[in-house]
Amino acid sequence: IRGKKGVVVDVHGVISNPRDHRGLYPPLYTVAFDVAELFGEARRDKLWVDVHEEWLEKA
Repeated sequence: IRGKKGVVVDVHGVISNPRDHRGLYPPLYTVAFDVAELFGEARRDKLWVDVHEEWLEKA
């Protein structure tokens, strides 16, 4: 998904992982991508991916 444009469809906010003692994770977002944008196929399907804020770039 790197370098591809998607749409943020949900914001989960800051989350914690009880198995990891690093503390809180950056905010988590659900981003929808067009399959055509990702794989070049002429399809109308969407792929939804949960991505932490540190991996997102403004488009």
